[in-house]
Order: sequence, then C-alpha cells, then structure tokens
Amino acid sequence: HVDDAQWQRFVVDHVVPAAPDGFTVLRGQGGWRDASGMRHETARIVEVVHVDGTVALEVWRGVAQAYAKRFRQQSVLR
Repeated sequence: HVDDAQWQRFVVDHVVPAAPDGFTVLRGQGGWRDASGMRHETARIVEVVHVDGTVALEVWRGVAQAYAKRFRQQSVLR
C-alpha cells in the first residue's frame, strides 16, 4: 500500500521532473494474480502528453522503475 504522503513525495521526486509541462493523476482500482490468487489494490494512473521518441520512452521507463523499486512492486504498467 502506498499512502497519500508517499505518493506525493514520489510525484515531487520523479513525476514533476519527467513532466515539466504538466500531467494528470487518475485514481482507480487494479487487480493482479499471484500464487495465492487475485489481489486488488488502489491504482494511480499518470497521464502525460509528450512527443514520441526514445528520450521520452527512457524517461518514463525510469519513472516506472523508480516506482517499482521504491514501493517494492513486481511490475508497473506504462
């Protein structure tokens, strides 16, 4: 579980630098299956409009990796 304060710190540290022109965060509910069955958790979706290209892909890959590492996630959808 990532609480609101942890999320806000992550946004300041990683999302704002990656999206200096702006972004939108949506809340949702997600589900994933592990060895013990279906798990459900709150999801945060970061929506960004950016120019397509290798640099943008690498920036957002880095943000996803930072999230996975900080919050011990097996995977992060991007």
